[in-house]
Amino acid sequence: MAKAFVTRIPVALPPDLVRAWWTDIDPATVVSREAGGTLHVQAKFGAFPVTETFRVRGDGSWGFVTSAPFGVEVLDDFRVASTASGSLVEVTCEVRGRTALGKLVAPCYRPFARRQFRRQWRDMARQCERDAAAPS
Repeated sequence: MAKAFVTRIPVALPPDLVRAWWTDIDPATVVSREAGGTLHVQAKFGAFPVTETFRVRGDGSWGFVTSAPFGVEVLDDFRVASTASGSLVEVTCEVRGRTALGKLVAPCYRPFARRQFRRQWRDMARQCERDAAAPS
């Protein structure tokens, strides 16, 4: 059974800048494009090269689907909302098994993923703020 966790990260920037920064994909990592704007992006999952599927939706939210090693699939859904001090990024992440092995591995990996991804997303939010503050 897949279990999602939610992380909320304050960012001291307006939502449009946060969304633009977070969805700015390096063209060198794009493996292929589909009609409708879906991108397949080369990424690293720890030491393993993987291809992520990335899409920005019509409502402004965006997400990644990663077919990770050992039959694990990670689905990240991002939304950004305006707050009095800038923005709040809400990430819903689901770690699930896509194969028999993945169904065994996912429950063991889920707590590690929660810690790892939350730290990574918070670091990204701080980098977003630093990039916005840097002179152009």
